[in-house]
Amino acid sequence: MDAGDPQHLLGAQKGAGVLKLSRQPGHGFNVVELMVAMAIAAILGVLVVPSVTEWIRNARVRSTAEALQNGLRLAQNEAIRQGRQVVLTFTNATPALDATPTANGTNWSAQTVAVTGDPARFIGGGPMGDLTAGIAVNTNAVNAVCFGSTGTLMPNGMPGPTGAICTTNTLTVDVSFAANAASAKTLRVSVSVGGRIRMCDPDKTFSATAPDGC
Repeated sequence: MDAGDPQHLLGAQKGAGVLKLSRQPGHGFNVVELMVAMAIAAILGVLVVPSVTEWIRNARVRSTAEALQNGLRLAQNEAIRQGRQVVLTFTNATPALDATPTANGTNWSAQTVAVTGDPARFIGGGPMGDLTAGIAVNTNAVNAVCFGSTGTLMPNGMPGPTGAICTTNTLTVDVSFAANAASAKTLRVSVSVGGRIRMCDPDKTFSATAPDGC
């Protein structure tokens, strides 16, 4: 068939028309589709935000408990290493030698207990994690704990810092989120009679299936 044949040209034009229709660009979102997408995003936001908030609270509780646990271990290790008594004081003051003790204080400060010819020396201290968001610390100690040279807790009515009192040979410290204590996570840092320091979940009972329980 000749390229100039009318029927050939008509077929080519039809083919071009079909090809042109198949290449129409895609369209954007219409108003209904956009509203549905926004509704789904809002629902997901309502579901996700509480979970994120709870996760942040629990992370702060754990950070505080771990900071306290590390402080207790430092005090215990120094008592054993130096072969002398060490006092860890709960305080709201800046950790330092003879920091003022405070019941359920949110900082810890550790120092040696003075003996004849050897004055007290500051060992270390710090804040118990991120406490700016309402973390609460509740302990059975008056305001301090004392480690003997064997690493166990011991009573001492005058361990050094003015007003500091060590009255217990066991320790429990519960760390929780004060603003929502009923539903927020609580972690417990404890020191047993034998000097074992551990962190556990008071909402669980220690067992083979719940090794993180108290």
